[in-house]
Amino acid sequence: MEDNLLSQDATYEDINFGESLYVYELSICETGEIYYVGIQTSLNIGCPPYFFHVGGFNTPLVEKIRSRIPSKMTIIKDGLTENIAEYYADKRIKELQREGKHLLCDYNSTRIVKEDFRFETVPEIWVSKAEQHYLNLKPLEFDLINRDCLSVVYIDASPSIDFTNRVYGGNYKKYIEELKSLLELNGSVIRSSQYAKSVQSWIYPGFSIRYWYERDQEKAIRLYGHKMPAYHLLDVIRFLKNDNSTIASGFVSTSDIISSIRINPINSRCPLSEIKGYQTIKNGPIYERICQENNGLKLGHPLYEKGLALVKNKKPYDAILLFDQARAVGFFAPTLYDSYFKVYMSLKDYDNAISIMLECIAILKTQYGPDRYEVYEEYENKILSAYKKKQKQEMIH
Repeated sequence: MEDNLLSQDATYEDINFGESLYVYELSICETGEIYYVGIQTSLNIGCPPYFFHVGGFNTPLVEKIRSRIPSKMTIIKDGLTENIAEYYADKRIKELQREGKHLLCDYNSTRIVKEDFRFETVPEIWVSKAEQHYLNLKPLEFDLINRDCLSVVYIDASPSIDFTNRVYGGNYKKYIEELKSLLELNGSVIRSSQYAKSVQSWIYPGFSIRYWYERDQEKAIRLYGHKMPAYHLLDVIRFLKNDNSTIASGFVSTSDIISSIRINPINSRCPLSEIKGYQTIKNGPIYERICQENNGLKLGHPLYEKGLALVKNKKPYDAILLFDQARAVGFFAPTLYDSYFKVYMSLKDYDNAISIMLECIAILKTQYGPDRYEVYEEYENKILSAYKKKQKQEMIH
């Protein structure tokens, strides 16, 4: 047997494969259907089965099919260099795609079809065409709501922009806020950890892939001794609304509250439109690039640091003037707005605190888009906090 050519300190990239490569295909023994085309080496170096990636294949799925269904490996061509092997593999993949008789486990058969998502329609727990065809797996439905399982919940991560645009009409924020409001009125507790001991159900705002879903459920069985009820956000909202009409009428979105706030901030800040680089923001690059392109970071950060020093020395008004100067040269970092907010709150100047947070959100929305709820939630909560204090202040006076 050949000695292993891969030394302890070497990597696969260090190996000269020479003409040791071959192109092969995997097919189902019973039907002859080909589901994978790959490249491998005849060298004895312990090379992983799918080290040479071609054709955008879903290799975990390929391995799952190979482990469950009797398969045959056929060598198409051997004695190849890496470039020649890639050429023949790509050529074979295209031939099979043109024939249309074989379902390869490539991007086309494993990709998520956006058109499957429809407005305010609960998606299925998704399964690819290849999984349905070869493994006879079917999409699953989310569980029916059980009120007893809503006492303590975990809400899964925010969905993709494509999903929110199609299912939530581009206004995911409205739906997640409504869900949280309804859960609060229901007396539910929201946990930040999916596997917290007290969690009784999972709520999915987006969709789930069956492979991930079953993996999570296997872990739940190990931890809790049973599967975890899995609900969809839309189903939970409808259930809580239908279950108690008073709950449905009690929802007011954060956006509605913020848009109704009336403020009269008095300050010496120059308008955003007069700041060099603000038009660049409106084209959407992240603030670090904006600051660099307009010297905002170079000029503004030292001013900001001096302002922080004045805050520590209990000179808040002088600090605000330096923050204004940093902003005026194009320093738009969120940390600047956080510091502004803290100083204004310490001065009980709630109108300016709200005003500066509104500006921060407006800038972030131009950079990240209007649907990144998780980016803005922190700042909107600060606005609500300042607004509550403003209301109390006005009641006293």
